[in-house]
Amino acid sequence: MGRPGRARAHEVAASAVAGGIVVGYDGSQDAYGALCWAVDEARRRELRLHVVRAWTIGSALAQVARPYGSIPSVQELAAELSRQTDRDLADAGLGELGAQVHLIEGSAAKTLVALSERAEMVVVGSRGLGGFAGLVLGSSAAQVVHHARCTVVVVRPARDAG
Repeated sequence: MGRPGRARAHEVAASAVAGGIVVGYDGSQDAYGALCWAVDEARRRELRLHVVRAWTIGSALAQVARPYGSIPSVQELAAELSRQTDRDLADAGLGELGAQVHLIEGSAAKTLVALSERAEMVVVGSRGLGGFAGLVLGSSAAQVVHHARCTVVVVRPARDAG
């Protein structure tokens, strides 16, 4: 589904994203909801799906399990994020649709805005892994909404029935 690497957003935009749906994915529950919505929409509209996992060393260290005191290499971080993303894609029911996975080192908001120049739609969760629980819209989602060059869909989490 994609190999671990250190691609930059402009490299991906210039070579791989030409139309289709771009979904931002960071491993959070909100991002998983956005991923599932994007899978259904891509299937319904018969569009290519680009799953973009932008990351920084700090965000990756917070998401990758490791023995206390160990510091994984950048390549190990990228490989683990790639494995996590592939596992989540399988759980999301990707099936025969397929997707192109882009693991990009850099700011999620800047990456998604750059990719929006060639996408038909960008899909994001309303909140990611940031630490401000009271926010209705996370900072990356807000930046994408304000600066993207195409349609943006913000997927909010399902409400509890109780």
